[in-house]
Amino acid sequence: MNIPAAKIYFPEDDRKAILKQIDGILESGQLTLGKYGREFEQRFAEYVGTKYAVAVNSGTSALEIILRALDIGGSSVIVPTNTFFATPASVLPPLSLFTPPR
Repeated sequence: MNIPAAKIYFPEDDRKAILKQIDGILESGQLTLGKYGREFEQRFAEYVGTKYAVAVNSGTSALEIILRALDIGGSSVIVPTNTFFATPASVLPPLSLFTPPR
């Protein structure tokens, strides 16, 4: 079998299994939460050897949850300068869109 270095090979049986799972998720209408989210959290927790795992919508949310769990509020947090915006956004205080300008 000749597989080009830049092309990932997915066997037909794997593609069928993946597409079946995707179809089930789309058919359920629950792209987040629900039974598929719970199953992912349980299987991921088992995979990494921990009791719990929580799936979130973004890296920013994941970082914010960690900081809240560690009770970092009001502390100074050092973040790298060369990073995606999610890193500093997770330590910034929340901004309300409904706060009237001063």
